[in-house]
Amino acid sequence: FFTKSKINNAIFKFRIFKVAENSMPGEDILKNDLIVKVKEGKNFVTVNLEELQIKIPKDGLYIAAEWITLKTNAVVKTPKIEGVKQSLNFYQPHFCMEYKGSNLNKWIYTKGKWFPQYIQKNNQYWQLAAEITLTD
Repeated sequence: FFTKSKINNAIFKFRIFKVAENSMPGEDILKNDLIVKVKEGKNFVTVNLEELQIKIPKDGLYIAAEWITLKTNAVVKTPKIEGVKQSLNFYQPHFCMEYKGSNLNKWIYTKGKWFPQYIQKNNQYWQLAAEITLTD
């Protein structure tokens, strides 16, 4: 993952999902929470899963990063909204995105449901800046 954080030691939850029959994210492959700590600034974050001995399902998998909404992860900003100052929490870290040619298999989980994610710019589609290295 490529992250950007305004605070040191921000944490997020790393998740891996099987692909469900409807091509949406399905069952969580990880049995326990995998919490990842991020340094302040821009960082390439490596999550080593080798000891978990995860078998890649034949239908593939989804990787995900989940914000953890704790006070220690929050940066508070007070913008004016319709002329009134509001106190808003912006949770860290930010997950950097990149634009790619494909719009397939990108999902966002919000309000208790998975939704396909299609943010397009110049015929390129937004996706999480992450990569997986497979080993035997």
